[in-house]
Amino acid sequence: MVKYIYLNMLKWLTMSFRTYIIFMSVATLVSWSAWGIILFLVNPFEADVMSFLFFYVSLFFSLLGTIAIIGALTRRIFIKDKMLFRQVIVSFRQAVFISFLIMLCLLLQGERLLTWWNIMLLIAAVSVIELFAISKKQKI
Repeated sequence: MVKYIYLNMLKWLTMSFRTYIIFMSVATLVSWSAWGIILFLVNPFEADVMSFLFFYVSLFFSLLGTIAIIGALTRRIFIKDKMLFRQVIVSFRQAVFISFLIMLCLLLQGERLLTWWNIMLLIAAVSVIELFAISKKQKI
């Protein structure tokens, strides 16, 4: 009985590539909609901290979803790997890094602290983290 429940839970937790793309597309569309609403309805000169927080968080999730979908589809087309979930994991990880990099650049620009060498340092830091993630032995 326990084995049956475990197998049903495992089956429920797994999803196909198509289902992943559909869920990510819907979530990304919701995030872009939220960002658009914030962009057009909030006055940045009268906004409080929470308005800016919602702006940056919704933009982060919008970028994350968009980059993850593009990365997963690109990997699906150009990299013929039988273990597609590994490619999805890699594209999602890279989407998180790229979205985080863009958000840091926007936050620094908002404070007028963004310079070319800051961008280079951020890219170098994200690259080191990605190289560490690549070199880490995967147990999947």
